Amino acid sequence: VRGVTVRDIGSVRGAIVTFTVDGREASDVKAVLHNQSINVSVVTPNSARFDMEDRHVPDLVRASVHYFNTEDEIDKALDVIAGL
Repeated sequence: VRGVTVRDIGSVRGAIVTFTVDGREASDVKAVLHNQSINVSVVTPNSARFDMEDRHVPDLVRASVHYFNTEDEIDKALDVIAGL
């Protein structure tokens, strides 16, 4: 999605995805998604000192996709994020 940076750097990718949206605070992105019934969380450098402080990344949006999420739900989340 244009303007979105996935911040995960592991060699093995999982269903937890952390990202930023250009020009938007993570808490703002979370609020917009929440208003569309899409649940994400915000990860701050204080909660991930092992990694985030060294990389100098801002607060991140954390989407925890799991087996119970449908493709339609994921598509909806991507559409909302793309519209930011």
